[in-house]
Amino acid sequence: PEKMTPLDLAVPSFRTSDFEFDPAVDGQRLSGWSLKMHAVGFAAHRFLAPQLQDSEQHIVRGHISEPHPITSTDGELRSLGLVSEARLVAFSYPIVGAQDLKPFARDAGDADVAFLVYGGYMYFDADMVLIDVRAITPSDEGCLRFGPPQQWLPQWTVAAGVHRWRPVTLPELRALGVRYFAWLRPGESLGGGARCRNGGFAYIFHEPSQLGTLQAKFDVFFQIENAEVNQGTSCPQCGCIMEWSDYSQGAYASGWVCEN
Repeated sequence: PEKMTPLDLAVPSFRTSDFEFDPAVDGQRLSGWSLKMHAVGFAAHRFLAPQLQDSEQHIVRGHISEPHPITSTDGELRSLGLVSEARLVAFSYPIVGAQDLKPFARDAGDADVAFLVYGGYMYFDADMVLIDVRAITPSDEGCLRFGPPQQWLPQWTVAAGVHRWRPVTLPELRALGVRYFAWLRPGESLGGGARCRNGGFAYIFHEPSQLGTLQAKFDVFFQIENAEVNQGTSCPQCGCIMEWSDYSQGAYASGWVCEN
């Protein structure tokens, strides 16, 4: 993909108590969730029912990233309608069924459908109790905006963990050859450096275990931009607008640098 469409956050109709969670193999964290079909809204049920096999008709299952501390301020949480008790967040990947899930135009804007097809975020308190859920929806006016594509190196795929990568489900991305993607935690260190200060997504065009494949040269990642990136931010010393760089060493390690 040459660019990442901005994403907005929408409130689905699911209750937090509707979700049941599965522990990871190590038993120390969560790895997936399940949701009974009667808990989804009418639009999501109408969308899912014809596309699921008989074995999938009663329970919907999804996977989540490793929960990590929230980096948003209390003010930013309030602007998103989230309670200040939220301490941890995980990305919930799109569900993977026996066939591609293709939302109709009438359903694409429904938050329940968006959560299942595009994914979303799950917010937990300090005791790892789910307290809120948000779906992501593509929107030109979205609050999550991304920088330009950056090269993703093969060694980072392994460093991130082979089992962490989830299949790409959107037909438009699969048509480009994208096979898997992963949520990158804010400030996560891969290959000796933090790749995304605010989090982001990586996309690979091959099996995660394939390191020497030619398709690896197309692998990319997109990092979430600071809100200030689009507006510029002033230098505290001289008041001039500072420059932003994705270069992560030396004077640019913090992202902003004054050229004055």
